[in-house]
Amino acid sequence: MNRSLNRMIVKSACLAASSIAAFSQAPPPAVIELDAVNCVNYVIDTADLSKYGTVARATTATAPQFSNYTHICDVSLVNGQAVMGVVLGQNQSFFLSASSSPGSGTGIADLSGPGKMATIVASIAQADGQTVGDIFLVVAGAAVGGGPAPGLQAGVVFGHGMIFGGTGPFVGARGQWGANPALGVALPYASVTEDTAIRRTRGGTLGKYHLVLQLIPNEYPSVVTTANGPAVYHADFSPVSATKPAVAGETLIVAATGLGATVGAAIGQPFPDNPLRPIVGPVTVTVNGNPSTVVNAVGWPGTNNTYRVDFQVPAGTKGPASLQISTAWIPGQATTIPMQ
Repeated sequence: MNRSLNRMIVKSACLAASSIAAFSQAPPPAVIELDAVNCVNYVIDTADLSKYGTVARATTATAPQFSNYTHICDVSLVNGQAVMGVVLGQNQSFFLSASSSPGSGTGIADLSGPGKMATIVASIAQADGQTVGDIFLVVAGAAVGGGPAPGLQAGVVFGHGMIFGGTGPFVGARGQWGANPALGVALPYASVTEDTAIRRTRGGTLGKYHLVLQLIPNEYPSVVTTANGPAVYHADFSPVSATKPAVAGETLIVAATGLGATVGAAIGQPFPDNPLRPIVGPVTVTVNGNPSTVVNAVGWPGTNNTYRVDFQVPAGTKGPASLQISTAWIPGQATTIPMQ
C-alpha cells in the first residue's frame, strides 16, 4: 500500500469518528443471544477446604437460604453460530416475600420471589478456539418481582441483571440481560466436594439456559467516510464511485473503524504490516442483507483503530447496495455504495 493512501485512511478515520459523534441518534443496542449448556451449581456445603473437588462421582446438594455456590456452564452458540466458551459465576441466593413471617425461611421485602446477587463472566471463543472476548455480567435480583428486566421480552424471567464491560470487542460495553429457561432444563445443585472435571460426564441431568443480552458497545463498527464518500475500494485501490461502481462477484476492500482488538497487537500501538494482525471478530459483511464471503479482516498497517476488510460482493447484487459490517455479533451502521 502506498503512503499517500495510508495517510488518507488515517485522516478519513478521524473524519469518520467525528461524524459518528455527530449522529442525532445512536445505533440501537446489539442483541446477543447465548446458549449455556452442561451447567452445574456447586454449593459450598462444607467448611473443610481439603474436601473441595475430591469426589469423582455425581453428588447432590440443597440450596438453603443465603447459600453460596459456583456456577459453571459451557457456551455452545452465540446468535445461532457454533462457538466455544465458558460461563463462570459466583452466586449468593436468597428468598424474599411480601408476606414473610418469622420461621418461614424467607426475607421480608416489597417484591417477592427467589433471587440472587452474583457476578458472572461469559468467555467466548470462535469454534476454532480463537478468543473473542469476555462479557462481565452482574445479577441484580434474578426472578424477584416475577418479571423480566425492563425492555426485555416477556418470558425472560429466569434471571436478569446488568452488563458491566468486558474485554476485546466488549471493552466498555454496558446494557442489560435476561436468562430464559426455554431450553428446558433447570440447573442441578452439586456439592462443592464434587470433582468439576466430571461435569460433562457426571451422569444425571445437566442444566441449560438461554441468555439474551441487550448490549451497548463502547464503539460500533463503521465504514470510514472520506470527502469523496465511503472508503470502499476495488482491488487496485481505486475508489468505488458512481463513475466506477462495484460489480457483483468482485472482491472489494473497505476501511472501517470500531472492529475491536486484533490478534497479537498491543493496545494503542500502530498495526504492523508484517505480520498482519487479524481481527479477533468474528467479522461479517452483508450486502443488501445478504451475507458475503469475508476474505480478509485485519488491522490496517500504520493505524491503531482502522481496519481493512476484504469481501466478495454476493452474486446477483444490484445497486445502490447497502453495506453493513459486524464484529463479534455487533452490527454497525449501514453504508450505501454504487453498484453496476
